[in-house]
Amino acid sequence: MSNRFSFKVLPPETQEKVQHVSVSPIPDWDDFKEFAQEFIEAEGAEIKATDYGMDRHQIDYEKEGKRFHLHYEHYSQSVWIEPID
Repeated sequence: MSNRFSFKVLPPETQEKVQHVSVSPIPDWDDFKEFAQEFIEAEGAEIKATDYGMDRHQIDYEKEGKRFHLHYEHYSQSVWIEPID
């Protein structure tokens, strides 16, 4: 099975630990769950919790013993990762 999305995690642009994710095609509100599943599988991570809102989605996941949030904001079509301290 081939993946529908291609993505690359970009290095942080500032002192913040937030990392943007370049995605093609950009997921929309309806297919974010599919993108998130592909991303989590590719990262070798495990989903801990999900929060699907009206204009923003968030996936809480664990990778190598560390926790992260995968964010998606519909209006700006932005995807980013934020570590959970």
